[in-house]
Amino acid sequence: SNVVSNTNQQGEERTYQGLVPGGVGALGSEHSHAGILVKIFGDEFDFSAPAYQIKSPWIHFEAKDGTNIHKHATGVKLGWLFSSLSIGLDDQCFVFPDGRAFCTNDNYSLKFFINGESVSDIRNYEIIQNDKILITFGGETDKQIEDYFTQLDNQVIDQYQRID
Repeated sequence: SNVVSNTNQQGEERTYQGLVPGGVGALGSEHSHAGILVKIFGDEFDFSAPAYQIKSPWIHFEAKDGTNIHKHATGVKLGWLFSSLSIGLDDQCFVFPDGRAFCTNDNYSLKFFINGESVSDIRNYEIIQNDKILITFGGETDKQIEDYFTQLDNQVIDQYQRID
């Protein structure tokens, strides 16, 4: 399929090449996009770096862009995206590939928002077109969270283009 031929085969062989997430549709059965913003103590996590580009054909970042999640099959959950990027993620911790862990404690918390609504975990969430995902870690005020929502709202989400 066109989707596979456009992927960076070298990058995938290092990580998730050939691995298929369970219970998903055929590759190319869907092409949807969601915006994402990850803030750790106010610093933005940069998914545009080569280490995070096209690590799984099923769900990924591409074209040196770190703000759009691309999903290429039905049934693929966000947990697969983070696993393919070697980022540890559960309802308490965000763990960088180098092992640095940011875990909810007495002073700081890991928070998830989908389309402005607070949720306890995002690993089993399947994005749909134009979703907006915010992940924060720290001791943010409500005002800071609102500012992050504004930044996320201002990010352009790719629109589906049929490939024939």
